[in-house]
Amino acid sequence: IYHSALRGNTVRSDHGKTLSSVPNFMMKMHERNKQPGLKPGLAAGMLLSYDLPIHVGKDGKPINRFLASRGRNFHQMFIALIHEVNIQLSEWHHSLLLPHSWAGFMERAYHAIIQGRHAELEMQLKHGKEELEQVQYKQFTAWLWVRDMLTDAVKGASKESPVVKGNCLLALTGLAVAIAKHEKELTLDIEEQFDTEPDFLPTKHWLSMVIDTLLSIVDSHYCPKGRIFPWFYQKSYSGENTASAIARSCAATSLSLLVPVFIVSYKERVEEVLNLLIAMLPGKPNADESQAIQIHMSLALGMFISRLCEEKVSDVADKQMNLLLMKSLEALEDCCFDTSLEYNTGCILGVGLVLSLMSHSNLTDSEAHISTSLRKLCKYLDDAEDQSRTLQEILAYTIACVCVSAFSTRIVEATEAEEVMDKLQKLTEMNQQTPGFALALGSLVHGLSVCGHGKADVLSNKLFPAWMKTVLAEGAPTMQRLAAINGLVSLVGSETT
Repeated sequence: IYHSALRGNTVRSDHGKTLSSVPNFMMKMHERNKQPGLKPGLAAGMLLSYDLPIHVGKDGKPINRFLASRGRNFHQMFIALIHEVNIQLSEWHHSLLLPHSWAGFMERAYHAIIQGRHAELEMQLKHGKEELEQVQYKQFTAWLWVRDMLTDAVKGASKESPVVKGNCLLALTGLAVAIAKHEKELTLDIEEQFDTEPDFLPTKHWLSMVIDTLLSIVDSHYCPKGRIFPWFYQKSYSGENTASAIARSCAATSLSLLVPVFIVSYKERVEEVLNLLIAMLPGKPNADESQAIQIHMSLALGMFISRLCEEKVSDVADKQMNLLLMKSLEALEDCCFDTSLEYNTGCILGVGLVLSLMSHSNLTDSEAHISTSLRKLCKYLDDAEDQSRTLQEILAYTIACVCVSAFSTRIVEATEAEEVMDKLQKLTEMNQQTPGFALALGSLVHGLSVCGHGKADVLSNKLFPAWMKTVLAEGAPTMQRLAAINGLVSLVGSETT
């Protein structure tokens, strides 16, 4: 809730005090916790909310010793979270959230540690421990020094379990995004003051290493363009260097975070990434035997295409890029609606993400395509009664995402949106111990309500007290309370992109 409120800037003044207390509350819970079973949940909460206040002096300027301490604390929390955040490939909703959660944390950590580094250097200069020219060089290169320090921390942790390796990959990608943004903000005249190459690898080369590392992990047959970070592999029985299912899945889903970097610096590699992921879709010759990997490769493709739509690449790119996006979506949709495929849930989620963001792009015939696909997804859900509960939950969630986006851009009318809402409400009422249905319904009701759908407002006012009552009812079944929590969180906007 805290994370989505910050991201969407939707904090009402009367909610500000409550929300601002969340990071401190989570930190105290994390520090005091003695129950191993609570650790992964608290770590995930810290990933989304961890932040520390900046203490200022009477002159209104930040106090250096506190800034330095803040940077050290962020670094310690970074190490802790790499080890404590849990990754379960069967948790589809977590797979959607984790890349962006790590990207948000790494941006906060990166800037806090840079500020801490500057503060330490100023204190050293003040106490006469360093020469002025030396301090100026170190201040100028602080952003690169922090990059390499955090990269070394990832290297140290990457020798551990598959879960830690997965977190390392997500953290490294989040760091790459933060660095690319930071470099963009640096002015050219400052860049020319010092020659940093003897001490630091140029950013373009470092980013290329991150991209090639991810692609090499996703596909063991990939030939990197240059050097890679070789820490994530393990020897297979045949003696080959391979990566675990968790590492491959995390590498694939984290690629979408780098879309802004691809667009600015590596546009020629977008097609390469899309083709690599398409070749690993369920039913394709390169598809892996692992269920988890098939699901995450198709989810990764959907995340990558949707991010390209979000960055409005179709507005600025040439006709070839538009054709490439539509070809990639077509491949994903073919798998999504192919009921003979065993592991196509990632395709369904991926299609939902693309259609949700496609409604705001200028892709050819997108309105008719979205409208038709929404109806096909609804029919798919109607016919899925004898399918797995996970498939039904994913379909419901996908329909909710697409319907909100389509209604917000007037691709579907209020009556059709209401029909979808009724469908999900009935499903949720009949399956009160299914978290995915409550998550989908809450998300749909919130999204439609924000866009001015009157019936959604009415339903929201009914669902909120009902779910809250279930959450607080200690005698209620655990799964029913868990479903109610999912519903409540999505009802206040946790799923808003």
